[in-house]
Amino acid sequence: MELSIIKAPIVFAGNNSTICQDDSFTTLTAFASNYQQLQWSSSGDGIFESPDSLITIYYPGALDIQNGEATLNLNGLAIYPCANESSNMLLTILPNATADAGMDVSICENENVSLSASGTNYKKSNGKLQEMEL
Repeated sequence: MELSIIKAPIVFAGNNSTICQDDSFTTLTAFASNYQQLQWSSSGDGIFESPDSLITIYYPGALDIQNGEATLNLNGLAIYPCANESSNMLLTILPNATADAGMDVSICENENVSLSASGTNYKKSNGKLQEMEL
C-alpha cells in the first residue's frame, strides 16, 4: 500500500487596501501555497491584468468607483483530494481630490486682496488649513 499525503492549499488575498479612483491596485501582499491553480475574481466590474497569477494588477471599473469599494477574491484550486480554499480582501476606492484656487486677480503692490479657494475629498494637514505666502 502506498499512502500519499497531499498538503491542503493555503490562500491569502492580502491586506485590505485603499486607492484613489484613478489608480490601479497591485496584489503585493497576497500569498498562496499547495495549489494547482489560482483564480482572482471581484465583486465589481473591474478587471485583473492576469487573473491566474498570484501577483497581478486590478483595474477598478465604473461601478467599483461609484460604490467606493470592491471585494477581491483569490481562489486556490486544490490538488486532489483536498478542498479548494479562498480568501478575500476589501479594496476601498476614494474619489479624487479637487481644488479651485479662485478667479485670477491683478492688484497693485500696495493693495490687499481677499482670496477664496475651495476643495473636495482632501485631508487637512494637522486639522488646520495651511497658510501660504504669495
